[in-house]
Amino acid sequence: MFGMMAAGTVLAGGESLKSLALRSSGEGGAARRRPQPLEVTVDTGTGLPRYRGDDRGRILVTTDEGATWQTHANLGPDFVVLNILPTAKGTHAYVDYKGLAFKLTLSADGKSWISE
Repeated sequence: MFGMMAAGTVLAGGESLKSLALRSSGEGGAARRRPQPLEVTVDTGTGLPRYRGDDRGRILVTTDEGATWQTHANLGPDFVVLNILPTAKGTHAYVDYKGLAFKLTLSADGKSWISE
């Protein structure tokens, strides 16, 4: 879907397609298991947006301490969002795309994710 992304690429939200538990390696029909996302810890009591990823390429957001989650961005079914970390320099999503890892950073306005 996105292939190799150049630095500065902006990814926006959308609807999810379907989860693929196994995928072909493209080398003689062999299949391998997709990487699985890490668990999420929600800091309760702040009311600030919190993010988590899934194995369907979605970044989800909650503003009610994890009671409900909405799709914030949909990267596509070939992506796995491994981890999302808030830091002093911003919120970063670590993503796998067909075995290639890269990092996305949440924009200053909190509306999109930018590749680095």
